[in-house]
Amino acid sequence: MEFLSRITGVIVDQACDPIKRHFSYLVCYKRHIDKLEEEFEKLDVRRMDIQRMVDAATCQRLAEAGNEVQTWLEGVSKIAPEVMRIRDEASMISTNFFLNIRMHYKLGREAANHIKAIDDDLLKHKFDIVSHERPPPSTTASLLFNEDYVIFDSRKSHALKILAALKNESVHSIGLWGMGGVGKTTLVKDVAKQAKEHSLFDEVVMVTISQNIDLKKIQTEVAECLGFHLNEESVEVRAVKLADRLTMTDNKVLMILDDLWETLDLIKVGIRFPEMADTCKVVITTRNEYVCERMGCQEIVELKTLSDEESWSLFKRRAGDAAESTPRIRELAWNVARECAGLPLALVVLGIALKGKSSPEIWKTVLMQLKQSMEMDLLDVSKEVFQPIKLSFNYIKSEAAKSCLFHCCLYPEDWDIPKEELMHMMVGGGLLNVKSLEEAQGIVDVLLDHLKARALLLQGSSEGYVRIHDVVRDVAIQISAEDHGFYVQAGQGWTEWPENIDPNCRRLSLMGNDIQDLSPDPMEYPRLETLILRGNKRLASIPEMFFRHMGSLMVLDLSSTGIESLPESFSFLTNLKVLNLENCGSLQDISHINGLKKLAILILEGSPVSIVPEV
Repeated sequence: MEFLSRITGVIVDQACDPIKRHFSYLVCYKRHIDKLEEEFEKLDVRRMDIQRMVDAATCQRLAEAGNEVQTWLEGVSKIAPEVMRIRDEASMISTNFFLNIRMHYKLGREAANHIKAIDDDLLKHKFDIVSHERPPPSTTASLLFNEDYVIFDSRKSHALKILAALKNESVHSIGLWGMGGVGKTTLVKDVAKQAKEHSLFDEVVMVTISQNIDLKKIQTEVAECLGFHLNEESVEVRAVKLADRLTMTDNKVLMILDDLWETLDLIKVGIRFPEMADTCKVVITTRNEYVCERMGCQEIVELKTLSDEESWSLFKRRAGDAAESTPRIRELAWNVARECAGLPLALVVLGIALKGKSSPEIWKTVLMQLKQSMEMDLLDVSKEVFQPIKLSFNYIKSEAAKSCLFHCCLYPEDWDIPKEELMHMMVGGGLLNVKSLEEAQGIVDVLLDHLKARALLLQGSSEGYVRIHDVVRDVAIQISAEDHGFYVQAGQGWTEWPENIDPNCRRLSLMGNDIQDLSPDPMEYPRLETLILRGNKRLASIPEMFFRHMGSLMVLDLSSTGIESLPESFSFLTNLKVLNLENCGSLQDISHINGLKKLAILILEGSPVSIVPEV
């Protein structure tokens, strides 16, 4: 009962409505479920009336349900199985409070949220019309925005070559290849923008593939860009549905598949050539020419590095007036730019880092470090891009900002990284001296803006997210491993616990793998502070003594796994501050967290529950 009394104490002391609401999910879950069933019966009656009107209207050719009606019906169809599931799960669990505390909370919260959705969004919604003529398909113009993009002469010729291939009716697939950091993504975005402006295509779809090919993820992103959803589980069925969408249309679609590391079978995605050559063309970008060849690209373009003059122009643009403040500094700056070997990413990152530096000694030191750098043993990252990024990192004065960048690397490549999750990890790891989560989020947001201004981070898909360039991530992972005890194997396809993990590592991410079993022996990581096992969906159990020698652990992410219970060794996690159990559908008993005195943030289903007054 200690855990319950802690939560109750916070509610009474703080008189906080959000905490009361979460507490009601736990205690009054049965009442919420009964109310949900009552409200859904009313909704289902209205659904049948609306569906009859839609069916009558869509019998007309070129007519379809209005967007509002479609959204409304989809919302109802999603709630129906949820109501049945919640009802069935509630009937199967016992009333023992601690044995089923998580399920009580989960079902109560889900029922309350669905009641609010039904009452506020579905039952009250009024429709003036239920159908209209089919609208033109959506586009993804926002994806083609290149911030502060400079088009150089050497790039214009490449862009024109790709545009000419896109206009050629006999060409349906084009490959653009070049080394990491040379600007492939930037160029292909510019080409797509021009193609759209010249009405060569009605729709543009851009999907980032990266190292590990995930067919479902690719299909989902393509479908969303085209304005529809794939609800099927089978990859083959999804491919057929996607192929139908791409062929049964008068619109021409440009498909950009960015950052391929290996060959991708387009047929398995739902892209079939030559059958859909009239309605779809594909452009791929890759670091390896053989990928273009093996995928049968009919036009292959190599993107080479910038010339010395173009490099100097780009570097000056980012470094500012300081690069030419004196003849001596100008000479040094010119040579610094040359050492970046014509790679735009290196020029931009290092230029920003040196902006405002007016001491010749600084420029001389940077030049010397660039010249003396050793060959790097980093896959597909040359020393010409590694060393400038590393030097740029060294010029970050804030240790918190460096730590923030390292924590972005804990996610898989090309991931949309939630700012709130970064905040949780940094708070839990004791990296921010704050008194509230709101204060912590404000600090993290400032740090992320600082890193974006230095071109070390990119804007994510929306305001609440950031991304990290894959080359910057590779460099940061190596630095963090050597100097800060990070070990990152996120999204690498591991099926079991990796060997040779340094027992003294401090932050370990195995996010997004396919690990099914953990070693039965206790893992000895006495200095480990952060452990992320999120997204290992087939991980069903944790050995009872797994956490026995992890007493330093402060952040633990078990979200989106299949674990069914927490092991007894949870009692050894006396320093744990953040625990993420979101989307652990089979987990019911969380009573082992009862003795965790320092636990400050418990994430169950979507929203973090702060269970102590201060972080």
